[in-house]
Amino acid sequence: MPHFISLSDIRTAILKSRRMAFTYEKSQVVADFYLLGQARKTGAYIIIAWMVEPVQEWRLLRYSMIKDLEPAGSIDVLRRDFNPNHPKLATVDTLAFTAAVHSQSVLHAR
Repeated sequence: MPHFISLSDIRTAILKSRRMAFTYEKSQVVADFYLLGQARKTGAYIIIAWMVEPVQEWRLLRYSMIKDLEPAGSIDVLRRDFNPNHPKLATVDTLAFTAAVHSQSVLHAR
């Protein structure tokens, strides 16, 4: 039986920069969570994640479809191609690397 995943589990993974392993749509997945928010159309919680396994790509994941969440290491570096302004996103709940993004912006502005 799959383990229930709380929004707090997702928020913690994002804020502590943890790479996560989990089941999604019956597949084993490893991903870096960057943002938790709500979908514009439905209001459902969604996650913007960089998929590490089985393929490397950006994906929108539905929170309700994530099962058996386990830590799988840490995220060391913010991907430069992360864009929190996704058109399907209505609101942002939790954003990863807030301090890192801010310090990079300040450094590039100088």
